[in-house]
Amino acid sequence: MRVEQIKADVVIVAAGSGRRMGGGLPKQFLHLGGKPVLLWSLEVFQNHPSVEHIVVVGQDDWLSYIANEIIDTFGVSKVKKIVSGGERRQDSVLAGIRALEADRPVLVHDAARPFITLALIDRVLAGMAGADACVPGIPVADTVKRIDADWVVETPNRDTLRLIQTPQAFQRHALLAYFEQTENANRTFTDEAAMVEFFGGKVRVVEGEPFNIKITRQIDLKILEKVLEEKGF
Repeated sequence: MRVEQIKADVVIVAAGSGRRMGGGLPKQFLHLGGKPVLLWSLEVFQNHPSVEHIVVVGQDDWLSYIANEIIDTFGVSKVKKIVSGGERRQDSVLAGIRALEADRPVLVHDAARPFITLALIDRVLAGMAGADACVPGIPVADTVKRIDADWVVETPNRDTLRLIQTPQAFQRHALLAYFEQTENANRTFTDEAAMVEFFGGKVRVVEGEPFNIKITRQIDLKILEKVLEEKGF
């Protein structure tokens, strides 16, 4: 199936508190290039022909801000629902998945990754063929050590390692089933692809993008501001 024929929904996780960034405004609402970080990825999904509906997951105290200051102000018409997140990332994602009504592929994305592209979405959706999940990843440039306390246990071959990004693609009905297994097993995962992998699903990795950085600290925001400068924004 060609990518342009695929229809998909999106869950954007914007429920983080941004404690590591400091300050009172969560990182997904900080301004980058004159607009909120969250808006950058929203606009890309808004403009992708495969994307039908978007659900944004946020903290209770920020739901009206998302609705009024971002969605309404900038006219992001594909956002159909804004829902409350949970204590853990996976709780927030599950709330977003449950808010979707159609059973079709779903892209799960971190609000703090503003520089996704239409081409990246294409690759992730195309990579779903024959897989239970598809994630973007980039090669690891540095040597990685697995440690136990202060001692090195192993040096994995970095050619076999990837730094995983979002958006990540899943079949909605299958992901809900994995969430049910996760709740029964009382486990916590750092992303939904790890959940699929743990329960035996097949996860494909496609090429990620070097500027698809997750804003976690002030230095990340400064790096992306510099990228914008060099691109003439």
